[in-house]
Amino acid sequence: MNKTRKNKTLSKSNTKPLSEWILLANNGEKKISSSLVRKLRGKKILALDGSANLLKKVKITPALLLGDFDSIEKITLDHFKKKKTLIHKRTDQNKTDFEKAILELIKLNVKKATVFMASGGRIDHQWHHYILAKKYLHKLFLQFDSEIETSFLIKNKKLILSGKKGQRCSFLPFSKCLISSTGLKYDMKKQSYSLSTDSSISNQIQRARAYIHVKGHVLCVLEKELPYFIEPLK
Repeated sequence: MNKTRKNKTLSKSNTKPLSEWILLANNGEKKISSSLVRKLRGKKILALDGSANLLKKVKITPALLLGDFDSIEKITLDHFKKKKTLIHKRTDQNKTDFEKAILELIKLNVKKATVFMASGGRIDHQWHHYILAKKYLHKLFLQFDSEIETSFLIKNKKLILSGKKGQRCSFLPFSKCLISSTGLKYDMKKQSYSLSTDSSISNQIQRARAYIHVKGHVLCVLEKELPYFIEPLK
């Protein structure tokens, strides 16, 4: 997860630990991978609707189950009731289950969470989640993790990447923004970007550390296990 640096020394061996809370947003996945199962064990999980069916199969109990419950099986719901999982049914059809989950985490005063199974292979779902991440960024930081990459939105921040030469990173504008960088294969020199014009795709770390200064909203997509740190923009 992102860290605020308190001194000028960054450990190269540092990796991103998962947030205290995990948001499991099943959008069509049929099973949970063994690697994800290992990450979920012992964590506080907010499971959205049908994702509870998958958790039951791998014998993991979420702390909170939320949604309109149109895709959860009755046997699963009864199972987690017996396990004392908090059950919050939200039937407001003007908001998606994902937005309801964000609002629930904010209500719990959660500041950051890691999201798994966010797309189910559907671009519309993933894009909608990014839009909501931008909408609530001032209250909740969301890191989206998949089997191959990590993504998150930042606004007016300094991003520090501390990885190996050649590791992949991309930067996509979510509003009109200004980006500058050092330490990347294709450095940006206070370049202006907008959603309809340009982006930095499949860039690479060129040095042990890369520094990206962002003014505006930018979606950062990093190769899996690439450590990052976020600081206020001075």
